[in-house]
Amino acid sequence: MMQDTQNPSEQEMPAGASVQPPRPAAADAASISATAPGGYKVIRRNGKVTPFDDAKIELAITKAFLDVEGRSGAASSRIREVVKEITEQVVAGVTRSLPGGGAVHIEDIQDYVELALMRAGEHKVARSYVLYREERAQARAAKQAAAGAEAQPESTIHVNFDDGSTHALDRERLERVIGEACTGIDGVTAEQVLQDTLRNVYDGISEDELSTALVLSARQRLESEPNYGQVAARLLLDKLRHEALTFLADGSVEYATHTEMAARYPDYFKDYIAAGVQRELLDEKLLEFDLDQLGQALLAERDLQFTYLGMQTLYDRYFIHYDGTRFELPQAFFMRVAMGLAINEIEREQRAIEFYQLLSSFDFMSSTPTLFNSGTLRPQLSSCYLTTVPDDLHGIYEAIQDNALLSKFAGGLGNDWTPVRAMGAHIKGTNGKSQGVVPFLKVVNDTAVAVNQCFAPDTQVHTANGVKSIKAIKRGDLVLGQRGEYREVTSKFAYNQTAAMVELNVKHSIEPLRVTAGHPLWALRNVPMEQACERTDAWLAKGKVKPEWTDAGELTRGDYVAQVIPKEVVPVTGLTEDDARLYGILLGDGHLSKDGQQWGVSGNPAADAGHLQFVRDYLSER
Repeated sequence: MMQDTQNPSEQEMPAGASVQPPRPAAADAASISATAPGGYKVIRRNGKVTPFDDAKIELAITKAFLDVEGRSGAASSRIREVVKEITEQVVAGVTRSLPGGGAVHIEDIQDYVELALMRAGEHKVARSYVLYREERAQARAAKQAAAGAEAQPESTIHVNFDDGSTHALDRERLERVIGEACTGIDGVTAEQVLQDTLRNVYDGISEDELSTALVLSARQRLESEPNYGQVAARLLLDKLRHEALTFLADGSVEYATHTEMAARYPDYFKDYIAAGVQRELLDEKLLEFDLDQLGQALLAERDLQFTYLGMQTLYDRYFIHYDGTRFELPQAFFMRVAMGLAINEIEREQRAIEFYQLLSSFDFMSSTPTLFNSGTLRPQLSSCYLTTVPDDLHGIYEAIQDNALLSKFAGGLGNDWTPVRAMGAHIKGTNGKSQGVVPFLKVVNDTAVAVNQCFAPDTQVHTANGVKSIKAIKRGDLVLGQRGEYREVTSKFAYNQTAAMVELNVKHSIEPLRVTAGHPLWALRNVPMEQACERTDAWLAKGKVKPEWTDAGELTRGDYVAQVIPKEVVPVTGLTEDDARLYGILLGDGHLSKDGQQWGVSGNPAADAGHLQFVRDYLSER
């Protein structure tokens, strides 16, 4: 049985699940728990980070009820049930946008408490809670005023970088990047984006989390002001610049603002072309261009034209990457395409610059095959292929071979079978009758299927409208993609599958996965079946094993296959938060009988009491 890449205890929790991190006794243990990856953290008002603990939320809500109902309310089963229900709503609300773990500011948690109390109709309790927050805010302000500014130094936030180093948060650079991102855009405020970002950073934050916090601070305001989409695109570009420059600097941490990148683009461009050729991603003929001239022709200001959706799409699907790291920036992307188009021109530098200026202006855009392949080792630039099949065996099978090769390197196919004689027509060479085109069309279909990679039509996929089978997906649906975000389906291709398929039994999956043997999956191989995950993590850190794309037919028992961790959560009709929480508990601690008729949940009576009681209550109510 295949194993996925997570322990049951490390499964990402559904939006409706209650999060109960461990409560360590020692301060050092608490600090480690608070900064552990994949967990939920709370950012305090002083910038410190503590583990997320829903028991504290429940306690605060209980105190608000007792303030209104009096001490006698402590014995009320109704109040206990209401408090429990509101607490679960608050936990679901504050973690909904962080399905893979992350940090949430304490003020955001308290805002959710107010909202949940109001939605529950507990207006008196909500008023009491609001007044309590205001009293506490005034008390903190008075304390700070009495202590004086010198006695209250601003805490330093440190950022952990991928190279292992730790540095203080460069707030000046943060302000400069956000200021550049907001320049020239109506209806947006740099100060607001800055404050939203600072609310979601904490001491010990990783550089990737910091970059994500920057983008989300603008993205979350799209509903109130669409122009924040352009701000989010520019902040995403800052992350891409860091990723690309650091990669080309052999891992040495590199950053550049938009203004700084304008000066660095020419030198970066030469390093990018050399790195792409060295890693056999780009055609070595690109090195024959005058790279200095082309680098000087790059227009850095055109990086600012993108919307968030456009930049995210290029980042996800189009930019050249190596081992998962993108090192192609937008203007280098357009110039690379232009160089591929001009590679056989006499005045190729001049023609490349002309192509580049047209593409980067958005006045004209090439089709996807051109954007993907121009300038690479496989410069297949055409979108569609139309052929005419001749009326002889040699020509028919030659056309079938052409179809197979074209399908291998992408491209739509259209065959004209008009010249092929119809059923019953006389065949001079054998003095027989023709069977017509249908037998040959079956061969053509099987050939096309053999070089395509697909899943069985009943395969379940996550969409914005719930889980659906692939055969039920239609154009326009939003499907959860490889990077954990929903993407719109633009086309659908269905055919009769006759190629060899394999069935993969993946741990925690409800149904086996049926897929063509040649379909690649991101997998970790050569790990003993029952090896502890801690040991496997150590192997990964040492480079003893590493994930790679592997054909489904080559996977063996014990291999790990990657699972997408969603970054976006959407409500599903008919699925309540309690249903989602039960599903998460079953994934982590559940077990199923061999006949599939009985299931159970295991847990520690002390540490998992909340989960176990929830399961009892869930079943009792039904």
